[in-house]
Amino acid sequence: MSDRIFSVALLAITAIYAVMAISIEVPFQYEPLGPQAWPILLAIVVGICGVIVLVRPDAEPEWPPRTVLRRAVILLVGLVLYAVLLEPLGFMITTTLVCGTFALMLGAPKIPAVVFALVMGVPG
Repeated sequence: MSDRIFSVALLAITAIYAVMAISIEVPFQYEPLGPQAWPILLAIVVGICGVIVLVRPDAEPEWPPRTVLRRAVILLVGLVLYAVLLEPLGFMITTTLVCGTFALMLGAPKIPAVVFALVMGVPG
């Protein structure tokens, strides 16, 4: 039952995302595909996955361990904080903080995590 609830929620979010992607106004100077192509393609792929899960749910779905759920929540909060802090703190500081936090969360040693965060925070 949880698979079906997830797939219905996923399809609802995907439908909203697709409507937003289709409504992107594109000036004439853009390339033939324009900025709409990737969001629409993503909505199609996620929609297909949602339909597959809805039609063929797992017979005995198991919830992941609490540590996995905790990491997923931390990831979601980190991405929201990244979006909120990007303008006030700037790209370099925000990206360095978020990349370092995620690297440590995924089990990287401290020094490589700091080096990774610093490298990711410097615009290329």
